[in-house]
Amino acid sequence: MKILTKLNRINLRQNRARTIVTIIGVVLSVALILSVIGVATSFLNSLRLREIEEYGDYHIVYRDVPGNLVSVIEESKYANIQYYSDHIDYIVLEDGTKDYYVAGLFPRNSYTPITDAGMLRRDEEHLYNVFIKYRNPHDYSHSEKMLTRELRDAGMDEIETRSTLIATLDGCVPETTRILLWSLSVLAIGTLAIASAFVIRNSFNISITERERQFGMLSSIGARPRQIRGMVYREAFSIGAVAIPAGIILGVIATLIVCVIINKLDTYVLGFSMSFYIPVGGYFLITIIGAIIIFLSAASPAIVASRVSPIAALRNEKDIKIKAKKVRTSKLTQKIWGIGGVIAAKNLKRSRKKYHTTIISIALSVSVFIGVSTLISYGYKDIAFLIDDIGSNFMILGGTKELYEDIIERFNVKEYAYFYESASSSADKREPLRLVAISKDEFVRFAKKAGYRGDDYANVAILRDYYIEYHGNGSTSFKRTNYKVGDTVKLTLDDLRRIFGPQIENWNLDHNEENEEKTNSGSSKSNVKTVELEVTLITEEVPLGVSKKTSDGKGTLYISEENKILKDASGIYFMIRDFHVADSGLGEQIGKYLDKNRDRKQYKDEFGNDADYYYQNVEIVYTSIRNLLLTFEILSYGFIAIVSLIGITNIFNTITTNIALRAKEFAVLKSVGMTEKEFGRMIRLESAMYITRALLIGLSIGLLMSYGIYKLLDAGGAGIELIIPWYAIVISILAVVILVAGTMRYSMRQIRKQNIIETIRKESF
Repeated sequence: MKILTKLNRINLRQNRARTIVTIIGVVLSVALILSVIGVATSFLNSLRLREIEEYGDYHIVYRDVPGNLVSVIEESKYANIQYYSDHIDYIVLEDGTKDYYVAGLFPRNSYTPITDAGMLRRDEEHLYNVFIKYRNPHDYSHSEKMLTRELRDAGMDEIETRSTLIATLDGCVPETTRILLWSLSVLAIGTLAIASAFVIRNSFNISITERERQFGMLSSIGARPRQIRGMVYREAFSIGAVAIPAGIILGVIATLIVCVIINKLDTYVLGFSMSFYIPVGGYFLITIIGAIIIFLSAASPAIVASRVSPIAALRNEKDIKIKAKKVRTSKLTQKIWGIGGVIAAKNLKRSRKKYHTTIISIALSVSVFIGVSTLISYGYKDIAFLIDDIGSNFMILGGTKELYEDIIERFNVKEYAYFYESASSSADKREPLRLVAISKDEFVRFAKKAGYRGDDYANVAILRDYYIEYHGNGSTSFKRTNYKVGDTVKLTLDDLRRIFGPQIENWNLDHNEENEEKTNSGSSKSNVKTVELEVTLITEEVPLGVSKKTSDGKGTLYISEENKILKDASGIYFMIRDFHVADSGLGEQIGKYLDKNRDRKQYKDEFGNDADYYYQNVEIVYTSIRNLLLTFEILSYGFIAIVSLIGITNIFNTITTNIALRAKEFAVLKSVGMTEKEFGRMIRLESAMYITRALLIGLSIGLLMSYGIYKLLDAGGAGIELIIPWYAIVISILAVVILVAGTMRYSMRQIRKQNIIETIRKESF
């Protein structure tokens, strides 16, 4: 046994390059799998801590439970009570104001936890919120149903509950969702495991082929098959003992780097900082996964090694028992490639197993790279869609023109836009259009950008006829209206009193009971107005504050606020909609001003009511989304880089060892008169055959994977367009050509250093 162990050590040292490359492949695989687990667990744990800090450490709250029924929950076998609180009438907002319209979860600053049950008053008059955790989160549905039934049986008629996100994070999710999450996790880890297993298996397969004579001699002197299998397993164990701990360390470092990168950018989008967290079970899991991968990768080569026949190995029967039919090549090969091509084709056919191993290695690496790149492209496209560059750095939704003018003057705003919109419809049964009026200065800028060269902006109507139509299955299509320049558009403007009047209290527009009755019935001619506009220009451009990526399914006709239609409507048909500021850096100042003066100074809307409005600092949001996109890019390209490195180690290991095993074959060819030029041509032709066949297989599988990802996402209602990964295809082709050519060049340089006579006489041991 000691002799066999010593042979293992000698073999690992003698084949140092292959051993190091194999260890690197295992290290990268373990590190990548652990970093995937680490980033996921760190994100979920950080989210969980944020939820606990914001809302409390509980799964669900039962609201307003009478004091005499609290004991029902306390005695239930389905839940454990975390704490209690008094009845809650309002939520305290971030600015310290109280919101009496209670919706969603209770922030921690809205209640004071009662941890001592003895402080509760056990009577019907006092109401308490009871915060609980399920004893079995995975069976949360049944637990909530039974607990609710117990309360109802005890006499509580109206039962209201509120669940928290921490419940989902602790496992209170539907079974179908759990299955989907587990399936995606297993798919991701499985893909990486297969890639790494292939690296290790190739290494051992090649090692076994190289040492067949050694195993044959050991068998001839009495080594049993079990002992030979043990040699291979010990070699695998030696590699795993070094690679798995190193992979774990590298995976931890990678996860820490990801957390630091995310926190160094911006947490606005996430809403919390990312803290490093990998549970102890994660380290055990990755160790087990690594050990299983290595064991399964070595199992097949170990069995092959134990079955090597001593006589066949010592006689080198595999080198001499070759039928001519098996290495026959076509005349076309000779015509195209010459004698070098014929020899190259015969060499590959004679070493069919090694040839196929190399082809599979390259094809696997290419297909995985294309598949991962496609998946990342879809994710990138989804996040990039959030960056909808509307040119605005600050916007207010709602409000009044008085408010907008106040901000423009107070902060010396240079570039801005505000909009009026009417409830409009086509009066001539043509395609529907929206009619939107733009503030004077922005309309002039927009008209010039659209190509208008006149001076009479008050009578210009610019049609954006390019719009997006949304379909029921979640997909979209791009369409154009059938209007042309010079067409007269007839639109019916609806009186906003008819739409908003019944919903608004104390609106101050003049009306009597007869008018109101006609307005609500929709029969009065005074509440609609038909107007005619001539289309001056048709454009795909948009004004400041308008998105090119979204549309409500119809074209938009833009006019200036100076247009006589808007003036004649006198605020009845048109209502002010939103306000956009393009000046950078003003958002924070305007926001503070609005917060400070929201209660001190009220603006009146078209109906005489206090105008309500909502603002958003778009500049901060877009900066955060861009940082999120940058983070996604860093993670994505890091993932691709590691997957590529795994593939590179696999290809390098396979090709270099195959070439080394054919050293005797090359020496014989040189001994019978093959020149260095012919020899180089033969190797280049072999490389071309490797590359051509491997790329055909790898690109085909990769494109099928890409299409499968598209169908999977499309079936989930993502409404995405098919992406053909051209960049990944081009990169794969270039990388394979460079890698195979470089590896062949390196291997042949080693072969040329060997003495022909010594190489022919050399026997593998």
